[in-house]
Amino acid sequence: MEKEYKNLKVVMMSNWLSPHQYEIAKTFHDYLGDNFKFISCFGPTKFKKQIANYEDETFVIKFYRDNSKKEEIIRLVNDADICLVGSFDRELLIHRNKPSFFMAEHVFKDRHYKINPINLLRLIHLHKIYNFLDDTNSFLLCNSAFSKKQFNLARLFKDRTLKFGYFPRGLVGEDVDKMFPKNKNDVLTLLWSGRFVGWKHPEYIFYAAKILNEKRVNYAIRFVCPKNEQREAFLLRHAKEIAAYNIEILDFLPNNDLLDLMSKSHIYLFTSDNGEGFGAVLYEAMSAKCCCIGNVRAGAANLLLKNGENGFVYRTKRQFKKQIYKILNDYQQIEDNAVEAKKFIDEKYNYRVAVKNILDFYLSGYQSNYVDEPMSKI
Repeated sequence: MEKEYKNLKVVMMSNWLSPHQYEIAKTFHDYLGDNFKFISCFGPTKFKKQIANYEDETFVIKFYRDNSKKEEIIRLVNDADICLVGSFDRELLIHRNKPSFFMAEHVFKDRHYKINPINLLRLIHLHKIYNFLDDTNSFLLCNSAFSKKQFNLARLFKDRTLKFGYFPRGLVGEDVDKMFPKNKNDVLTLLWSGRFVGWKHPEYIFYAAKILNEKRVNYAIRFVCPKNEQREAFLLRHAKEIAAYNIEILDFLPNNDLLDLMSKSHIYLFTSDNGEGFGAVLYEAMSAKCCCIGNVRAGAANLLLKNGENGFVYRTKRQFKKQIYKILNDYQQIEDNAVEAKKFIDEKYNYRVAVKNILDFYLSGYQSNYVDEPMSKI
């Protein structure tokens, strides 16, 4: 079927070409050459450019910089066999009369969302924005385990929802054991990383540290977080715990350095709640052969983790502590789940599989026979 790919025309449209989308875009371009285009609608902020800037790739069209290309882009979108849409300019998409693939996280990021008057208005607004996609029998690519339910509440994409996500480079297919071998007799290393925002729950590192201390485990916890006032206040508030426990505080790290740190760690603490639309760090940590403990409220957890098979999940603080106790009582679980996590990302849930499945899904007449992969029914 790969020979048939060459004739396909694919357009991907989003706010800008971010690190989360670059590998998919590049893989499409590897398959299709000039038959693939990425349309940047709004462009990266100055801060985003510092993280990574792929806007000068030959397949990128910068609509935000040159509106004179509007008619050309509308033609590209209308002619494309496959159109993947994240953030978009409505004028570029409204004329397309073929199915598109709309990529979205969950909408409600409150801790306990209810259909109250405010959220009802949000659902009505959501329907108003995206209902034209339903007219073309378009599909929702769920970048969260909760996207289907919430878009269905807005009466959108009924029976046309598929698993998806973000697919940064990670360490897909790389021999992590050769790079940084992890031995059972090593110091047990735990890692937490992310921006300092409350819904990422950095305080969970102290719950883990207290248990490790009680169990007299030889451990180290690395806390990676860019500096800001909130972080400094948090560290000051927990100064006693930091002094008492073996916790190393690290500032912002470039992505490659963070991946190296993941590769040297045994356990990754993914503690975000509903505020995390997806959580690409979970994907990256699994690709680095970490045993991940993840909050089921985060968008990526139920897409990527199977409890006790390729990682562990929890819902409450009490359940989190139970998972820590559980794996400390059987160290082999850490190794086994880390191996399965790496295998899952390498073989089933990465940018190469995602691109191939999208192309095959289109060529099969929109039939999904995938299991636990991007484009699986959800």
